[in-house]
Amino acid sequence: MPAAQIAQNEEVGTLLALVQGLQSQVRSQRSELDAVHLKAHEAELKLRQMSAALMGAQEQERTRVAAELQHSVGQALLLMNFGVGGAIELTRSGDAVNATEKLQALAPQVKGTLDEVRRIALGLRPAMLDDLGIVGTLSWLSREFRTAYSSIALRTEIELQESDLAVALRTPIYRVVQQALDNIVKHARATKVSLHLKRERVGTVLEIRDNGSGFASSPGAEKSAALGLGLTGMRDRVEFSGGQFRLHSAPGQGTRVQACWPLSSEKWEVGPDARMAA
Repeated sequence: MPAAQIAQNEEVGTLLALVQGLQSQVRSQRSELDAVHLKAHEAELKLRQMSAALMGAQEQERTRVAAELQHSVGQALLLMNFGVGGAIELTRSGDAVNATEKLQALAPQVKGTLDEVRRIALGLRPAMLDDLGIVGTLSWLSREFRTAYSSIALRTEIELQESDLAVALRTPIYRVVQQALDNIVKHARATKVSLHLKRERVGTVLEIRDNGSGFASSPGAEKSAALGLGLTGMRDRVEFSGGQFRLHSAPGQGTRVQACWPLSSEKWEVGPDARMAA
């Protein structure tokens, strides 16, 4: 075979090999692109599910608050209105002694209603979250908690400045703290609680611990679809706002809730557990 023909064949072979290599690269890149599209679709689906869950939770919360206002506060105010009306009639008839006694009897009802309003207010997003930011609001929430639940010692440590925190994280952080404290009051039978919000190298870290009864949990429990006690809503709020949620609890060893909103895409690892000091 002439040398020219051999050279031509070699050139064709080289071109075929090059084409095959390019085709292989195209197939590989297409597979990677399909995988990216699949992940994007899954992420979009999860985002929609989380959005729907949050909207449902908001509607349930509105329904709950409306029912509490109507059944507890509304009825209490109605009874007090009757009491005040009776005292007014007694005063008009000149029976000041009985009028005074009737008004004095209303004092415990007034205090009870104020306490109920305070309890309901703890479940709402205060306007001061916009006015004072998360630092001032958590300080207020802590004071209100100590007043309402004096049998539980709450220690609050905030180790960051308001300027360290993105405005978009104020509500998620407040809601997580709010739900965690509510769980502690209703279920934990705790005597000590620590609330810690700080800025670390990995990002903004929130931790709520209690020394209560705890419950059985396993590694990765925070990802379970069977979470109750408002934990699912807490997890969804954290993840929806770009954070990572961690939960650790054991019977008789209390519960620790952690959330981290990283500064970058670096994976956040939770350190070893440490039991709350007695």
